[in-house]
Amino acid sequence: MSSATANQPFVFVSSAHRSGDDVVSETRREIAEIVREVAVAARTDRSAAEFHGLLADRTLRALAAEGVVLWQRDDSSNRLTYRCVQRLGRITDRSIHDSSIAAHDRLLVEVGAECSPAVVPPTPGACDGNVPSNPTDFPAALAPIQCDGSLAGADYLLEVFLESGGGVATQRGYLRFVAQMADLAGEFYRGDQLRSLRRRQTLASQVNELTTRIHQLRDLSALQAMIVDGAADAFGFDRVGLIQLQPSSSSTCRADLIAVSHIHSIDQKSPAADQLRRCAELELQTDDCHWNETEPGESETNDSLVVRCIARDDTNSFRLIGLQASSSTPTNDEARDSFLRYTRHASLALQNLESSGGLIGRRIAGMFPGVASSSRQRKLAWASVIAIAAIVAIFPIPLTVDTPAIVRPAMSQIVTAPRDAVVDAIKVRHGETVMRGQALLSMVDVSLDEQISTLAGRRAVLVQQQSRLTEVMVDTSSAQLDRLERVQGERSIVVEEIQSADSQLTILRRIKDSLVIRADRDGIVDAWQVESRLESRPVQRGDGLLRVISADTHWVVEARVPQNRIAHIRDATSGRHSGELTAKVSLDADTGRIMNASLIQIGPAVVADSDPTPATAVLLRLEQVTANSIGSSHSHQDSSGAPARVMFRCGRRPIAYVLFQDLIHAIDSTARMYLTGEQPVADDIQTLGASS
Repeated sequence: MSSATANQPFVFVSSAHRSGDDVVSETRREIAEIVREVAVAARTDRSAAEFHGLLADRTLRALAAEGVVLWQRDDSSNRLTYRCVQRLGRITDRSIHDSSIAAHDRLLVEVGAECSPAVVPPTPGACDGNVPSNPTDFPAALAPIQCDGSLAGADYLLEVFLESGGGVATQRGYLRFVAQMADLAGEFYRGDQLRSLRRRQTLASQVNELTTRIHQLRDLSALQAMIVDGAADAFGFDRVGLIQLQPSSSSTCRADLIAVSHIHSIDQKSPAADQLRRCAELELQTDDCHWNETEPGESETNDSLVVRCIARDDTNSFRLIGLQASSSTPTNDEARDSFLRYTRHASLALQNLESSGGLIGRRIAGMFPGVASSSRQRKLAWASVIAIAAIVAIFPIPLTVDTPAIVRPAMSQIVTAPRDAVVDAIKVRHGETVMRGQALLSMVDVSLDEQISTLAGRRAVLVQQQSRLTEVMVDTSSAQLDRLERVQGERSIVVEEIQSADSQLTILRRIKDSLVIRADRDGIVDAWQVESRLESRPVQRGDGLLRVISADTHWVVEARVPQNRIAHIRDATSGRHSGELTAKVSLDADTGRIMNASLIQIGPAVVADSDPTPATAVLLRLEQVTANSIGSSHSHQDSSGAPARVMFRCGRRPIAYVLFQDLIHAIDSTARMYLTGEQPVADDIQTLGASS
């Protein structure tokens, strides 16, 4: 018996020329050679795909099996599941019918959870997903492979479909061999994890050295060259390019190639440069990186795109691109995180160099007063600068306070649902002028209608019963006094029930009439898209339906003034500083329209959900807006709740105070608290109450 081939377990030679002992010895030798080959492969540094193919091929040939499938644990699922990573032979997972896949998956989960090898007899046609089964026609030997002991369940499963007809002893021998192959595979996976960690550590050390060096550079061209050269050397790329994206229009960006690895001068018109620029325009993944992805349709050069990564995460202006020859082995996926970390440090180095260059320019410009030749001239120059600065600082300019606000009408009818019902008909539209008593909308309540119908029917029965009792009283003679008294009593009860039913019907009909909602004033309807929001839809009691703005109302503005600016408004209203308080209002929807407003009231401190910072409510009245403006089809900006901006003019103050008012307030309050003498707490409380 000679060595095995790729499609036979052993080469056939007639046993007539050899004894039975020679055949058994040759078989054992062949199996031992296969085991040694797999054991050597488990200790070598090769890819997992190569080892999977070798393991499946040697197991299939050694056992003359019908098929071999290698299953890997699916980490993307929350529960224990497996996915196929290698299959070989005539019978594999693809031979299982779709209706039996659930039963087979259940078998894999059971064996993986138990972490114990087993031979499962065939159960053809099994389709119950809750019962672990082998739905093929051949017995299956399954051996779990443990790699990471921190997880419950096997990381891999080796499934071998054995030939049928073997006895218990034969299957037990097969299972021992499969378990041995699983042990060798586990040794490979554990060694592969260790080799992967060592490669990651080595690459991380190289990236640390490179990032230290690029952060020390102060020349922009040298920094760009170091970034691309270091990426090419550390990650094994044949070419690395640094691309800067410049916005050329509202929707496109221009890609500028600014550096290429190990090249001093760049030919911007070469095919290689065009390839790098095209790669920079491709869309990146969620982590701003594409890894080991070949660019489609690339035929101008012998290089294929391997890595695309953005270097600046915040502004999206730099991209670092690595190219690798299509004939070479792609860069390992383990380097992805290190490459991302390297590009982020490169982006930070570029940003730091740009900011430091601007700072140096400002420092050079600030040395202008030092041009004087003598000490006296320098003093005069500095004195002139100080005098000009003092004059500018005391020059008065308007003191303004700009705050957000909301515009709303002062008087309006807020229409709410009187009870739980369904909107039946909407009789008005947004912006329509209505009169007092005009119907706005109507609602229906099925339960209310049922109550009215039931009560009306009950009343009709009572009326008939009353008529019958009246006839009985007329026909009853005076001799039957007892019967007459009993009938009179029953009739009195019926009459009272009729009166009670009438009262209830009156109340229910009044409630039904209230479902037709009417305007209580002359005004304009404010109900944008009321048909799509309410028509034929159920509402609950108290739900807001629409609003009717009074025709003769004025509009008010609710402004939220920050606490550190409200003092300016109070001082301007009290006349403590020159100038009077004036307010200008501009709607966010129409910034070109400026309206005057007058102060009505300064309210208390409030906190809004959208802005947790405490502010003081200030109520203003618009002087140029009427209620009829909301009804115009060309002027919807005055609708209730429109956002606006209010600018308060609080007199004139020196420019230094306007620019540094926060700093001045902080120093003033701190000095007052420090210098003020002790005062009883009761006096402070009385003073605070009086000011309130």
